[in-house]
Amino acid sequence: MREALEKEINRKVGRTYGSAEIKQLRNELVSGALERYDDELASGALPEAAYSTALDSLGDISELLKSCGVDEKRKRRRLALAIPLLLLLLVPVIACAALIENSTAMIFFLIIGLIAVGLTAYGVLSLITRSGKKPLSIVSIAIGSTICSTLAYFALMIIFGTIVEQDDKRFDYTGDIDTISSISIIRVSGDYYSSTMEDDFKYTVVKDIDREEWAKLLSEIAELKFYLPFGDPPSVNADELMVMIRFSPSKDGMTCALIGQKCPGYGERVDSRVRLYFHSYLCKATDWDSVIKKYLD
Repeated sequence: MREALEKEINRKVGRTYGSAEIKQLRNELVSGALERYDDELASGALPEAAYSTALDSLGDISELLKSCGVDEKRKRRRLALAIPLLLLLLVPVIACAALIENSTAMIFFLIIGLIAVGLTAYGVLSLITRSGKKPLSIVSIAIGSTICSTLAYFALMIIFGTIVEQDDKRFDYTGDIDTISSISIIRVSGDYYSSTMEDDFKYTVVKDIDREEWAKLLSEIAELKFYLPFGDPPSVNADELMVMIRFSPSKDGMTCALIGQKCPGYGERVDSRVRLYFHSYLCKATDWDSVIKKYLD
């Protein structure tokens, strides 16, 4: 029990940072507590009761430490370690967010990542003000922070689980060139959402693409990365430019394909009519413009 008493006092005093004054204080506290412990035993007290009485006799050790300036030393040292650690935690959050092309998903990732870092900051900075208790080591804090950041990342991936696949949707018709009858650039004359009958789909033909350019255009379209945005699905709007690809004979039931910066789709025969279906995908406007404009010159 004497050994346990000494260990408890050492735990409460904590690290000394090489201070001779604190070492002396610790030795005095241990000596006084052990003396009181022996006195209690001599008076007939049980070891457990003598242990408690000896600890209580020391009073508020934190106040003694403050009088020696150790509390401020701990604060400065932990703050010096906490700030670089928290800045380091921001790096993977920002790096991962930068890899997400979907701007809405990137914002969500940043918010959750910054909340995780903020909670970690709160925990670390709270430890700075602790006194009279054994502080966690900076290694423990770093390991805990890494685990929390990793869990936050995977939680985000579960919530928005298909984001990786969504950001790499492609429309490749390069292998179907033998079944294509025409490729045209069209300008849409109305607003359309998930589907519409082809008879009701209004547009004007801006340019018919020469057969010699088909392979190049299809190859460039195949390189475009499409993704699903979060929130309300996009729609095909008036005055947008799209590429209409017509198949003859039909390709797996498709009579045509429509590729645009938003809502690429396809036509499928339903009874005697053709219904156009639009996906909710979109690609970057700059990428789409770089492809389409060179065929309008």
